[in-house]
Amino acid sequence: PTCSQAVTASNQCGPVNVTCTPGSITSQGCNRSQTFTYSAESCGLSASATATYTWTVTTAPVLAGVPAGGALGCNPTSLPTCSQAVTASNQCGPVNVTCTPGSITSEGCNRSQTFTYSAESCGLNASATATYTWTVTTAPVLAGVPAGGALGCNPTSLPTCSQAVTASNQCGPVNVTCTPGSITSEGCNRSQTFTYSAESCGLSASATATYTWLVTSPLVISSPDSTIISSCDYIDQAAVDAEFAIWLSQFSVTGGCDPIGNYGTPTAPSLCSGGTTTVTYVVTDICETSDVTETFTVNKADKLVIACPSDRVVACGQNASAAFAEWKDGFSYSGGCVNVTVTDLTQYQMPEPGQPLVITYTVSDNCQSVSCTARFFINPCALCTYTQGAYGTEGGAMCDGTVGGLSTEEMIAQCLTNAGGSITIGKPGRSVVMNLPSAVGCIIDKLPGGGSAIELLPGNANICTLQPAYLKNGRVKNVLLAQTITLALNASIENPSDLSGFKLQAGTLATANPQGGCGSSTPEERVCGHYDDNGVWVNTTNEYTYRTINAAVVNAITPDGNGDKTVAGLIDLANRALGNSDGVIGSESGVSLAAINIAVDALNNVFDECKVFVGWNVAPCNAAPARVSSNAVASNTQAMTVVAYPNPYSNNFNLKVSSSNSNKVAVSVYDMTGRLIEKREMNMSEVNEIQIGNNYSSGVYNVIVNQGEEIKTIRVVKR
Repeated sequence: PTCSQAVTASNQCGPVNVTCTPGSITSQGCNRSQTFTYSAESCGLSASATATYTWTVTTAPVLAGVPAGGALGCNPTSLPTCSQAVTASNQCGPVNVTCTPGSITSEGCNRSQTFTYSAESCGLNASATATYTWTVTTAPVLAGVPAGGALGCNPTSLPTCSQAVTASNQCGPVNVTCTPGSITSEGCNRSQTFTYSAESCGLSASATATYTWLVTSPLVISSPDSTIISSCDYIDQAAVDAEFAIWLSQFSVTGGCDPIGNYGTPTAPSLCSGGTTTVTYVVTDICETSDVTETFTVNKADKLVIACPSDRVVACGQNASAAFAEWKDGFSYSGGCVNVTVTDLTQYQMPEPGQPLVITYTVSDNCQSVSCTARFFINPCALCTYTQGAYGTEGGAMCDGTVGGLSTEEMIAQCLTNAGGSITIGKPGRSVVMNLPSAVGCIIDKLPGGGSAIELLPGNANICTLQPAYLKNGRVKNVLLAQTITLALNASIENPSDLSGFKLQAGTLATANPQGGCGSSTPEERVCGHYDDNGVWVNTTNEYTYRTINAAVVNAITPDGNGDKTVAGLIDLANRALGNSDGVIGSESGVSLAAINIAVDALNNVFDECKVFVGWNVAPCNAAPARVSSNAVASNTQAMTVVAYPNPYSNNFNLKVSSSNSNKVAVSVYDMTGRLIEKREMNMSEVNEIQIGNNYSSGVYNVIVNQGEEIKTIRVVKR
């Protein structure tokens, strides 16, 4: 400021001059002051007044502590406010600061706010701003994340990170990161997880896609071949079931992933009905299903067909042995299994005449059993013959098969009568004739005869007037002549003659004494030697009479009209031999006269005194076993011991023989009739290894074990 010209002064005098005196400018900091003194003096009187001015001399304020502002990041927990730390000053000192917050502006998820700090002093202003930015958003949202899932079995390619996955939030797209997990394995199972993640403003989002798949090898099914078995090879259904189970056990599977095989619950075909079981083995694992079908077949046996012979009755004189063999051969069967159980026909011996044999023939296999029954019977027949000694004995007491007590004379007369009153021995030109009634006494006188078997002398002689050349001491000295006379008489004891028609064969003829004497055709029962219950040998009783007929003689006999070789044919052969029909001295039809004589003699003796025909080639009873010598010298060797086990037995038994002797051992087995069943001889080392009795019929048997002079007898029982 300057002195004001407007200042005036006056008094009663009027205007008074005003004097203005500017004071010096004083400073105190930025403050200035200056006083102007106005004075007027008049008449010694003065008046003064001052005008003081103050002012400030300064620059614009300076702000300090203004925040820098800046990015607050995402979703800040608190927003900025006016900072109290902002100051302003100038030369005058502090200046009040005014903070003006701007409004929050938004652009998408972005936010901003400006704070204006201002200071004013002396009309000078200063201002500064602090702008803050931040983002307001939520976590990113992923899109297009694969669902993952099962890829199945053995996929041709494996998944990778998907490029289609995106993420976004209010701010827009967010980068996506894909992290493939490692492939994990558990058995044939595989899995892999892909993790997709996105992060924005510290907020993240993630999602996974898990893929599973299976890595497997191909299924390999093993199975048995379709099988066909025969029911004959198995003892029962259980055996077939066991075979079927073994067959089923051959179904198996490898490969795949935990495969499960199943064929259900099949059952084996019936042993006896046969049939086929079809088995389908179905294998399933996680990846696939496969199957195989096989069959198990049981072929049943052919139907058992059995045949029995007709009941057979053997007439007197027929070849009972041949008939019995033929009859037994009539038992047969067909079909069934090869291992059938068949009634053992060897256990049946030809029955005694008058004793029927009934065989129930049973054939069984593991499924079938059939039986039939047949009967064999030998008509007992007593054929009466007498020896030449009997015919050469006066008196006598003979039986003709019906009537007993006949004298020799009566018997010879009956024979000649039945022969038509005359019997000629030999052939015309070489013969001896016997005529009633004169021949009766002459026969008694001339028999029995002896000497060699030779042809008759030329000429036709009479028994009562034989030349001396025929005789020795009044008896016939040609044994074939004497035996032929005797057989010719025997063949005429009955009319018609059963003896004449008796069939001959090569072999041994057996006869039995008649039970009850004359007129009986029941043979006495033969009981062969055997061991009693105490192991003591009982000798044979009523053994048969045996005579053997030579095959050459039988072959030389001329067959009858039925083709049979009979006693009548033997008489004819003897007559031809005596008559020298073939012109060869000493033989007839290739057979010696001696052999013919033996056959004729056999017939005269085998039925002597009306014996009963038993059969041909009947085995004689066994002789009593040898006894241990009473002179045996005692030794210090251990006595032999014998044990049979099991006893009783069902299939077979074993022998346990203990002995200090190393000699061979003989084992003989007899049934209770004394018939030898089996005989073996072996080294001592072999005895304990043998099995005996598997083919025996049920019954009781005596087992005799011989070693040197030692004999042990034990009894075994076959169930």
